[in-house]
Formats: sequence, C-alpha cells, structure tokens
Amino acid sequence: MAGRFWCIGKSMALKVSRRGSIPPFIVMDVLRAANERAAEGHDVVHLEVGQPSTGAPSRVLEAAKAAIDTDILGYTDALGLPELRQGLAGHYEDTHGITIDAGRIVLTVGSSGAFLLGFLSAFEAGDRVALASPGYPAYRNILSALGVEAVNFLVGAETNFQPTPALLDRIEGVIDGLIVTSPCNPTGTMVNKVELASLVDYCRERRIRLISDEIYHGITYGEAAETVQDLYLAGRKAEAMEAVPDEFIDEMALLGPADRIRERYKAWEDCGITGITVSSSQPEALELMADLAGSRANV
Repeated sequence: MAGRFWCIGKSMALKVSRRGSIPPFIVMDVLRAANERAAEGHDVVHLEVGQPSTGAPSRVLEAAKAAIDTDILGYTDALGLPELRQGLAGHYEDTHGITIDAGRIVLTVGSSGAFLLGFLSAFEAGDRVALASPGYPAYRNILSALGVEAVNFLVGAETNFQPTPALLDRIEGVIDGLIVTSPCNPTGTMVNKVELASLVDYCRERRIRLISDEIYHGITYGEAAETVQDLYLAGRKAEAMEAVPDEFIDEMALLGPADRIRERYKAWEDCGITGITVSSSQPEALELMADLAGSRANV
C-alpha cells in the first residue's frame, strides 16, 4: 500500500519529511488548471509562467538535431561542458568587458537546480537568508526545504522594489545571506551599478553571502543590466592590494577563485549530478550552444 510498510503482518506508517511541507508554488497550480481548460477545448492565454511565447530559434533546433544525429550523447563533466564554460567566459568579456576564469563557471540543469546546489554549498541548516518581498517564491521554498530560514522583508516603489542597505539594517538578528534579482521577478525592476555596489559593500563588510540572480539579463530594454561579477572582480583587486586573504573575498558572494569553486562543487560529482541547460531568455547563450553543437557535430 502506498505510504505504508508491511512487516510480519503488521503495518508501520513511514514518516514523511517535514522539509517537504513547503507552501505551494501557486503559479504551477494555475498552469495546471489552465492546461486542463485547454485540454477541454477552451481558448486559453497563458500569463502564469515566465517563458517565451515562441519556440527555440531555428538555428538552435538545427544544431541540436545535428548533435543528436551525429554525436554520442552521454554524461558530461559535472561542472558542464568545458567548451561551453569557456564560451560563456568569453560572453562576459564581450558583453561586460570583464575577464572571468572559465573554471569559476558552473552549468546546471535549470536555474532551480543551480539554487538548490548553490544553497547547499553556501548555507548550513539554521542559517538566515534575506530576500525582498514581493519576489520569486521558489527562493523561499528551496531555502525552507533545506532548513534555511528565509527572512522576507517588504520593498516598495520608494526603493524601486529592490533591497537597500537601509532596509537590511532594519532586519532583526544576524543574516547569513542576501538574494538580489535584477531584473526582478515579478516586478521587472533593476538595480543600477551604484545601488548594486552599495549592496556588495554592505555584504562584504558584514560577511554576508550575496547571491545575484541574473537570469533575465538577456531580456532587458533600454538600460543594460549590471552584473555583480564586475563589482566582485573590482573588489578582489582592491582587497588584494590591501593583502586581504581569499578566505574573506570568497565569503562575499557565491563566487570565488577557480580552485575554491571546484572544491565547493565536488559534492555534485559525488552525488552523481551531471548535465547542463541554458535558459531560453539568454539569446547569447542559445547562440553559443548552437555554435558548440555545430562544431561537435562536425568533428
């Protein structure tokens, strides 16, 4: 019987982990209901999930098909295909003018997988991580499932619906982490370079781990989105001049030197976790994957 264990004619109810008792991700409930209406023949306009309304670009589909037809598909390096990681490092140089060691780039199966593994690597059960409300609810759910306390704090139009050092100062007790999303889901607002720098400095001074969700950088309009990588690297150079050890620098964010990244994510391999994906909201990454798939198919 489902949910029960039979032993010598007597039943014992198996315990259910309390970590699974998290609030529902309502958008998926709405999606399920919308799909049921569509299956019944009703006309449905999907506004519940943040995803493109069109399929993948034809060039990407062609490259993927070529790779499937000619390549031997199997497990990848747990940190992702080296060629793609190197290409993404080049993307940062082309887009932001910063040089990043490809050894510091890790590819995961979806951004949710990145948060799950990233939070496991960055926080212990009982740690407290601050996040703005309104915000993406899955952050809170993943943290809660891992035994990490999600510390919500309200943001409004006066701060462009983004966190500020002043708002963080109002939080009672010590916080171990801060999640920043720019552009933000669901508000769509962004943090400019000066504001982001103030948050980076705030976290560095208080040894708060800063996690910057930049998944929507590929769909900004007008003002370009700022990456925390630029400020992180600038901070590393300044701190190196002051002989600040890497131990402190690495605690500033979910970032660090290549050898520290490799050490932190060794657990992925030990758990048998491999594979990659790139969000379709990142057109440059899709183009890079198409180039990579094409080159591998021609080998």
